Amino acid sequence: MIHVIGTKHCPRLSEDDLPGMLRAMTGEQHNPVLGMNVKRFRDPSARTRHIGTHPIVLRSVMRHPTFGAWLDQLTLELERLVHGAPTRRIQDIIIACNKGKHRSVACGLFVAACLCMREQRVAATYHHRAHWMLGCGGCHECLGPSEERTGILLQFSALYKQRFRALRDQPFQ
Repeated sequence: MIHVIGTKHCPRLSEDDLPGMLRAMTGEQHNPVLGMNVKRFRDPSARTRHIGTHPIVLRSVMRHPTFGAWLDQLTLELERLVHGAPTRRIQDIIIACNKGKHRSVACGLFVAACLCMREQRVAATYHHRAHWMLGCGGCHECLGPSEERTGILLQFSALYKQRFRALRDQPFQ
């Protein structure tokens, strides 16, 4: 399960305590295998009212100067997790930014794409989805099928495969 959260919704907790934030939001104990704070990417909220599924936001994250380093880290972590899990199934992953609306949603899609390529069953929970309607109102490009989004995710998938091969020096299946 990919949990997408916003750290501003839990102001009393340290941003380093992503499991604590998730527990505070859900009331349930989670033992995440990976927690990623994606605040390193520029917050697109000043430039767009769209959510992280919109092609503008996805492109913005992919074009950030530190995206390659983030993708390398993600590739290594997922490889470690897939081979370290007893059932080779990855459980809880937390992805966080400020509001759980732009960067974390975009990165959630990227992580889901990686997991699908690794033959993992993927589900995502967007814990602050209620705040999404305060943006564009849920336009078709954000919530509906989008050829442009599909193209960006295919571009990302090719980049992930390239990074996977380079970092692991193994053929990608």
